[in-house]
Amino acid sequence: MTKELDEAKRILDEGGLGRVGEDLFSANLQTMLIVIGSYLYSGGDLTELEDKLLKRLSLLLDMHIHRDVQVHVDINLH
Repeated sequence: MTKELDEAKRILDEGGLGRVGEDLFSANLQTMLIVIGSYLYSGGDLTELEDKLLKRLSLLLDMHIHRDVQVHVDINLH
C-alpha cells in the first residue's frame, strides 16, 4: 500500500483536490479514498467534489465489492 500512499501524498502536495486535474481520475480506489478522505478531514465539503469524481469513485467501489462474485462459464447455479 505504500505505492498508493506515495501517490496520494504527491497529489496532496501538488494542491489536493483543487489542482488534481486528471491525476485523481486515473488513480486507483485506495489512492482516491486517501485523497478524498484527507480533503474531507481537513474541512472540505462533499458537495464541493465534482460529479465526475464521485461517479468514478462509485464505479471503483462497485467493482471492488463485486470482484469476488463473478460467475464463471463452467459453474452451474442451483
